[in-house]
Amino acid sequence: MRISVLGPTYPIRGGISHYTTMLVKNLRRKHDVQFISYEKQYPSFLFPGRTQTDSSSIPLIEDNSPIVSFWNAFTWKRAVKTIAEFEPEGLVISWVNPALWLQTRYIARGLKRSRPQARIIFWCHNVSQHERKPLYNTFSKLAFATGDYFIVTGKKAQEDLKRLFPEARAAVVPLPAFDSFPKRVSRNEARSALSIDEGAKVALYFGFVREYKGLRFLIRALRQIAREIPDFQLIIAGEFWDDKDKYMREIEISEEERRVMIFDEYIPNEKVPIFFSAADVVVLPYVSASASGIVQLAYYFGKPVITTNVGALGEAVSHGRTGYLIPPADSEAIARAVIEFFKSGLGEDAGKEIEEFRAKFSWEEMVKAVENGVKLSSREVSGRA
Repeated sequence: MRISVLGPTYPIRGGISHYTTMLVKNLRRKHDVQFISYEKQYPSFLFPGRTQTDSSSIPLIEDNSPIVSFWNAFTWKRAVKTIAEFEPEGLVISWVNPALWLQTRYIARGLKRSRPQARIIFWCHNVSQHERKPLYNTFSKLAFATGDYFIVTGKKAQEDLKRLFPEARAAVVPLPAFDSFPKRVSRNEARSALSIDEGAKVALYFGFVREYKGLRFLIRALRQIAREIPDFQLIIAGEFWDDKDKYMREIEISEEERRVMIFDEYIPNEKVPIFFSAADVVVLPYVSASASGIVQLAYYFGKPVITTNVGALGEAVSHGRTGYLIPPADSEAIARAVIEFFKSGLGEDAGKEIEEFRAKFSWEEMVKAVENGVKLSSREVSGRA
């Protein structure tokens, strides 16, 4: 098949950039794939981080054409022309954010005018946004109206899509495993690099700090955890996209400052193995979520995960085997799960369980879903705006 993919990649940073790149890599094992990426994804006022650029010295990258710029409609027109000249049977859009609705809709409709037979497939990393903003649902619907087929990460996302766009044809495919990342380092080497005692019991919070990710509930669990696990250490590794001071106040109130290490930065690829290799368990206390690539990243490094049963996270963790599932916004539940994890010895036995469970998150299923979307017959495709 000839397939075009539109989405972010290096030097744009973040998990969706990584996943779009891995999708292209896996599609290219079977198909002829064109990769159209962003020259500039967002204007600065829409981006809460310090920079949109990935500073990794070991980037995840596939050959691509960085064409699309947020404000520049001439680049949208160029993207349509470039895609149409490739003559794809389908265009996969890595759906990131409703703020990108106008250029997404323009490109999808432009391709349909040039190649009516080409199928438009949305891979929805998020259907409903975590931070509710006026008009975002409207923007999403305007973009989705161009789609013939949708790929979502879990049943909750499928329900969200049906509420937003009832006629959508959709496949549920769990977020696939990470399969492209720097090599692991030894536990001793990682802990030495972070100046962590070899005997410490270490939990890792990894990723951007945003309100919906629930870090404050993990911080509020510190005192209870420390009473039962005297050598407990928490690593917070990720750039603060939320008010950092309020988290520092929470840490001060806990009176457990000495147990917390903070790395307020976007972690470049080459440093990621250090943080995961140093940890015993990864804790993701999300208040809401669709799916999380960090769960798959933890599994890549053989680490169990304690997370909340929201969105598709309940489908990504096998309770008692690859980690623990807990209710959201519940500091006591977080504390109990962390304490049970270290007292039960689950981490010592989880490696084999994680490898077996991780096998179900295959890229083959994602590639198959894309192929099914491309193969839709004219009868199966309803009219689109």
